[in-house]
Amino acid sequence: MNRYITIEKFIDILNEENLPQEHHVMVLAVLADISLHTDRFLINSSELVQMAAQYSPAFQKLPADRQAFISSVLSMPLFLIM
Repeated sequence: MNRYITIEKFIDILNEENLPQEHHVMVLAVLADISLHTDRFLINSSELVQMAAQYSPAFQKLPADRQAFISSVLSMPLFLIM
């Protein structure tokens, strides 16, 4: 079954993850860019990472190591109870 989550809900989840402030701000900037194009994404897929590469100037200007970190956050496994 394909399950989608809103960017807003994903931000709520991230707020509970206690990322270091610098990383949290970077992820939020990328999600803000993506949210200009869509409000949801397919969980447990690479869709959000693909959208970051396609739509986010904040993501595109990061060095490769930072992009890799952000990609790992954006593709973290999500297990949602509905």
